[in-house]
Amino acid sequence: MTEKKERKFIQSIGRATKILQYIADNGNSVRLVELSNGLGLNKSTLHSIISTLQQLGYVMQDEETSKYSLGIKLFELGKIYEQDMSIKKISRPFLESIVEEFQETAHIAVESQGEVLFVDRVEPSHSLRAITNIGEKDHMYYTAVGKVLLADVEEEVMDKIIEKSGLKSFTENTITDIGLLKRELQAVKNNGYAYDREEKEIGVNSVAVPIRDHKGKTVGAISLSGPTSRVTEEKLCRMKDRLIEISIEISNALGYK
Repeated sequence: MTEKKERKFIQSIGRATKILQYIADNGNSVRLVELSNGLGLNKSTLHSIISTLQQLGYVMQDEETSKYSLGIKLFELGKIYEQDMSIKKISRPFLESIVEEFQETAHIAVESQGEVLFVDRVEPSHSLRAITNIGEKDHMYYTAVGKVLLADVEEEVMDKIIEKSGLKSFTENTITDIGLLKRELQAVKNNGYAYDREEKEIGVNSVAVPIRDHKGKTVGAISLSGPTSRVTEEKLCRMKDRLIEISIEISNALGYK
């Protein structure tokens, strides 16, 4: 019998999560003394942890009653999770259908802290295929899904994301000039789709289109990717047209009209 590997437990993080759970379980409004008694923690230890949570936005304190409640940061994280799960649930049948039709890899991606976050993937049966793992992050400026997401943000936000990325060259086709990139992003915004023609990786072509919510905001992107030996310009165009049709259906399901 093999001994189960013991996982490291960080006590301070464990206590922080217990504090958040206790507040949630007790009407989202508790005093420090209630937390201390309920969790069996001395006030000094408790105060240092809850002060940190407060500074980070996970907890807030009412100035009049001195009671603690859950902060806006938890709401924001919850909305991101809810959004990602909704997109995945609604999009999955469409991903499976389009992969069956074109026999290329399909992805769903969202923006996360200025990067692309891949939240779902369906693969074809080919041994030669484009693979990006679920949960993997990537730059926005050279991926088709990233361009779709980047094209919808305000220019000030766009500039910060581009500056953070640094516009490094990954292939000879990667756009590294900010002027050229912005012109391409404007075309993406006007046309409603984006290409990655061997910009991220030599031998791989991709096309992506936006997924919009009830406000018309781009909340995700859906793409098809495959080796250039199969994904020719003609096939890339056909995939783009079909993706646009599918994105309309997914967006409508999310409330977009």
